[in-house]
Amino acid sequence: MCYNVFDPWGLCDLSSYCLGSLRRSGILLNTLRQRGDAYFKHLENGQPPVLFDSFAIEEVMDGRTFVRPVNYALVKIIDRRKQDRRENDGGDERVFPVSENRQEDRRMGKENAVESQRVFVIIDPRAGHGPGIGGSKELSQIGLALDYGYEVYFVMFFPEPVPHQKVADVEAAEIIFLEEVARRHPGTKPSVIGNCQAGWAIVLLAADRPELVNGISLNGSPLSYWGGGNTSHPMRNNGTLLGGVWLASFLSDLGNGRFDGSRIVSGFESLNPANTWWTKLYGLYCGDNSPERYLEFEKWWNGFFYMSEEEIHFIAQELFIGNKLERGELRLDGRLIDLKNLKNMVIQILCSYGDNITPPPQALAWLLKVFGTDEEIIKRKLIIIFSIDPDVGHLGIFVGKKVCDRHHRESIGGTEALENLSPGIYEAITKDTPGKPSEIVYAEGNPGEILYGFGIVKSSLSRIQEICGPTDELFFAKAAEMSEKADASYCTFIRPWIKPWITEGMAKFGQESSFPRLQHQFLSSRNPWMQLVKFWAPWFSCLPKIEKDNPLLSMEQATAKVIQATIGLYGENRDSIVAQLQALKN
Repeated sequence: MCYNVFDPWGLCDLSSYCLGSLRRSGILLNTLRQRGDAYFKHLENGQPPVLFDSFAIEEVMDGRTFVRPVNYALVKIIDRRKQDRRENDGGDERVFPVSENRQEDRRMGKENAVESQRVFVIIDPRAGHGPGIGGSKELSQIGLALDYGYEVYFVMFFPEPVPHQKVADVEAAEIIFLEEVARRHPGTKPSVIGNCQAGWAIVLLAADRPELVNGISLNGSPLSYWGGGNTSHPMRNNGTLLGGVWLASFLSDLGNGRFDGSRIVSGFESLNPANTWWTKLYGLYCGDNSPERYLEFEKWWNGFFYMSEEEIHFIAQELFIGNKLERGELRLDGRLIDLKNLKNMVIQILCSYGDNITPPPQALAWLLKVFGTDEEIIKRKLIIIFSIDPDVGHLGIFVGKKVCDRHHRESIGGTEALENLSPGIYEAITKDTPGKPSEIVYAEGNPGEILYGFGIVKSSLSRIQEICGPTDELFFAKAAEMSEKADASYCTFIRPWIKPWITEGMAKFGQESSFPRLQHQFLSSRNPWMQLVKFWAPWFSCLPKIEKDNPLLSMEQATAKVIQATIGLYGENRDSIVAQLQALKN
């Protein structure tokens, strides 16, 4: 510490803090410039899935060539591009290689994995971003499946939808994909992993064609859109207060028949303003988050994809607002999609109390509505295993290292063991410290270091009812009816005055002018002022760091916590006001 009797005014601390702050500011600005440059480079390359950076692929089928064309494709994951995976995951010695002398490998029947030639098909959400989040890291769902010796396929999608493609078209394409996988691997049915939006998509498919899947894993996937009470979900409250699906119709009109995925991203970011506007950037500024890690995630986060008007309207009205899948009223191509058709399969469900997109009631309550009794689940020979993380956020369910290393490792590596359970409902429990029920998992090379405790216990629908609580169906039914009326009024009286004026050029201009995209114009090398940042970047890195015992650094950290708490309080008050307005409205 520089402060002493020879420096009564603390000028040494002040100069050290100023130089260190200049260093951090320069690195922050240069990282944001690199983010902008990466955005445009990714755009110029056609926005391929971010997992292609880590894994080699082989294209199997392109849905754009089908009789009912869609912007989906099936690829096979061949191998890793990076052989030394430790470098990518912080040098964690215990998780690589997975295949050598793991107690849980032997416990889960890993020694038979290669002989069984088990097949996994992984589908990522089409919810504003591009595909690949489920495999963007070496320690991921795809990476784990490869480590266990399984054949791995991935369903990807392209930035632009085929004009007027529908959800029914997508489901038809995914059926063709699974049939092709079955053809390539005779006698083997794939286990399908669905993240977020892809979860309800594979449930819809499995209910329509249950013979095509061996099991399904739903990670952060909403299926009970009315679950969780009528004031407990900020995103749902916002949609209800704004009148429902008419807004999706209006935004699709402004996009000349396409819905801009960046709007979904903005909606997600607005849920946690403290993280969006402060925590994420401050973490980069103060060095808690490395520039490399930040840029790796932002490449996916800023890859904005589109949906057709027909898709977003169906998803919003039929699923999220109308809740017709859970209620057994959803139709595709005239066929009724009934979740009671699910049978003879393993269903794994992972959700989290920290997930503000898919809280546990929305991930689990459909089991109560569809099956009703434990006996019905047993009768249909269903093995349902659910797991609830105490605090991980929505994105962490797919890419969090802790979640992958624990939940997904047990889920993927334990496929054979889970299939040997008797039909019924089970709860998978993972703890930092082992306790009953538990299977202790030890660190490689250090048998004395306990990593976590894992166990599966018998559960029931009464346990799920306890987790989910009551659902006010009358409340949401009124909201769905109001949404339909508002959308009908918009389409009848307002749309005819808007659509004729929207050209493709105007739609493109509006999309490029959205804040998520516009920020990259200012914070990239396309801005001449950012060229100065690029020029001075090496000099910024040479400046000294702030000493940890500098009192001004402590003051900064305390101020940062106050700012974060203040913005967070704003978000909480906003959500509370919206919930109260919604209650008054209904």
